[in-house]
Amino acid sequence: MGRDREKELTEIQAEDLRIMKKHYKNVMDIYTYDDLIRMLERIISAFEKEST
Repeated sequence: MGRDREKELTEIQAEDLRIMKKHYKNVMDIYTYDDLIRMLERIISAFEKEST
């Protein structure tokens, strides 16, 4: 869906994004690029912990 750039969104835009994600939760998952980056960072971190 694009970058959410959390610090650049107005409160209204952030709320709209949250509502849209919640509204379509049963139909589809909506992720921003920033959501995907955070998820990948957690996955990489988990793999790094396993390998040590």
